[in-house]
Amino acid sequence: MVNQRDRLKDTVTNGLVFDIFEAEQAIALEEMIGINAEAINNQRFGALFGSLQIILNKCLILAVTRLYQQPNPKYLIRSIPVALKSLHKYANEFPIKKKSFVLEKLVELGYDLKQLQIMPNKEITLKIVKHFSGNLPLKPIIPDINEMQDAINMLKIVRNKAIAHRQAIEVSGLKLPSYGKIDQLIDMAKKFVIVIGNGYLGMNYELNGKYSYTSDAKRAGRSLRRLLIKAGILEDV
Repeated sequence: MVNQRDRLKDTVTNGLVFDIFEAEQAIALEEMIGINAEAINNQRFGALFGSLQIILNKCLILAVTRLYQQPNPKYLIRSIPVALKSLHKYANEFPIKKKSFVLEKLVELGYDLKQLQIMPNKEITLKIVKHFSGNLPLKPIIPDINEMQDAINMLKIVRNKAIAHRQAIEVSGLKLPSYGKIDQLIDMAKKFVIVIGNGYLGMNYELNGKYSYTSDAKRAGRSLRRLLIKAGILEDV
């Protein structure tokens, strides 16, 4: 018999955490290239770094869409919808390891502490499922639902038509959401991982109120800056 807690842990640690890291790392590298584009182009490295931006953009799209991939009966998928489905179905089987932490996070999300304190663990788990299910873009493509859903829908369309499958379409006509919207999708995923990872799995995904691995993900961008300085493309200021 499958241990549901082990499966949830696998989804979080081997799926969500890796995809968040890849997404934030891709953004950090793209931003470093973008803000130094003039200096890079002046040194005639535009073709190289332009190609890297294309690759990083694909990596970002794939990572974010994986976070929100719907369950598939044919494959074991590691995504937020998969974790939510498991939490909902097996709410009785998930003990809350750090209940005070979970209640604190729910209060930050706008819930009343006194009401939460008298709830059994199952109801708290179902409230978490309801909250994130209501705030995450988990539905099929339906126009004008909300900005978050529109953003993930755009990413999925680009992934399906231009990355996963090379469809015979004009790629330039495909729209992508703003980086601000993509950041919101990543931020929501981080909040989910913090609540479930810390509260239910006893993992440590928050440090001083911030997601633990964001600084590590941005390290690649800082390393790229040092490389550009050593190559003489940027000045060390």
